[in-house]
Amino acid sequence: MILRSAYFHNFKGGPKVLFWGDAEAMSKLSNLLRASSIGTGPLSLGSFSEAADRKAIVIHSVSRSVGMRVSGSGFEWGLDTETMISFADMVDVLAESKQPGHQYLECGVQGEIVVMAACGEYPADLSPG
Repeated sequence: MILRSAYFHNFKGGPKVLFWGDAEAMSKLSNLLRASSIGTGPLSLGSFSEAADRKAIVIHSVSRSVGMRVSGSGFEWGLDTETMISFADMVDVLAESKQPGHQYLECGVQGEIVVMAACGEYPADLSPG
């Protein structure tokens, strides 16, 4: 299954950006986070995942994490190197597990949109609309 993403106005008690897929998709997300941690510049996830809501997500390497934020018609995920690696490790747990599960990838800063990574919990055709 391909890595998918979408923004949900009210998912499990509030607004969330959800990444979902199988173990292979979670490994892809983990690898993207690790690649971004080297600070090579903004990384658009459009080439690596399918946005079910057609909203682009771009990972930015920043000196201090600000989390997921609305940016124009899409989202920017501003993460420092340590947070990217920590989130990659959390997603690795999902990819390596034999059970469905999810992780909340939060920076704990005011105004961020909660990000949830889910492995094996949701169908490929899940839609925010």
